[in-house]
This record gives sequence, structure tokens and C-alpha cells, in this order.
Amino acid sequence: MDASAIVAVVFALVCINGAPILLRNLLQGRCAFPLDGYACAWDGRRVLGPSKTWRGLFAAVITAGALAPVFGLSSLLGMGVGALAMLGDSVSSFCKRRLGLRSGVRVPLLDQMPEALLPVLWLQPWVGLSLLDVVASVIGFVVLEMALLPLLVYLHVRRTPRY
Repeated sequence: MDASAIVAVVFALVCINGAPILLRNLLQGRCAFPLDGYACAWDGRRVLGPSKTWRGLFAAVITAGALAPVFGLSSLLGMGVGALAMLGDSVSSFCKRRLGLRSGVRVPLLDQMPEALLPVLWLQPWVGLSLLDVVASVIGFVVLEMALLPLLVYLHVRRTPRY
């Protein structure tokens, strides 16, 4: 197990997934065009909901592209990591909308797993992660994200979670 690679991957995931939130707070709701274009799925509910925006996607992709050279990777590879993290986040939102849950409702593991697993699997061959490293990276991200949530809510960085 490569502990330094796991720490680097978890750190990058936290930065990538935090970028949309920080930009949302900075822009105070401006430029919040929804990824789903307000479209509804077959069940009459929004495909993704209002919190999945183009602004957030761009923030994650640009952040990942900027971080990648720090870890010895190309910016283009990093941008792919950012896009996959947001794809995983969108998969979570899609599933929650199908379950009838409102935007902002927290579902432990569903909120963290896809946004960590997809980019880590993409990175696996590029950085030589073993299967154990992949599992440890995803678990590390899930635990850290869940542990940081109360602090981020207290600091008004994240919105109060709804369960």
C-alpha cells in the first residue's frame, strides 16, 4: 500500500469536490446554470436538481487541472479527474431525485462514493494504484468528507445538511 499516493489522492479529491462549493459561496448564487437545464425525468422530478451547475463543473475541472502538475500529472489528465468527480456527484443526485429526495438531503455513502470512486479508478493506471490503494483512497475520502461536514457547516462553508 502506497500511503503517500493515498494521501495525495484524498487531498486532491477534497480540493476538487470543495471547489464548486467555494465558488458558489464566492459568487453568491450568480452563474448557477443547472446542468440538467431544468429538465425533468420520466418520473416528473428534475434530472439532477438545482445544486448541480455548470459553474460547479467548471470549478472542479479547472481546480483538478491546476492541481495535477503538483502531483506530476498532466493538466489534461487532471481535468478528466475533475470531470469524473462531478459525474459521480451527478450520479448521486440523479439517484436521490429518483428516490424522491430533495436537493440538499444528505445520504451517507451515496453522497461520497461515486464522486470518489470514478476519478480514483481513472487515476489507477496513471499513478500505479493497487486495488487496495483504490479502496483506501475512497474510504479515506468518505471518512474525511463526513468528518469535515459539521465543521464546514459551522463555518458556513457548507449548507446545513438535511437527512
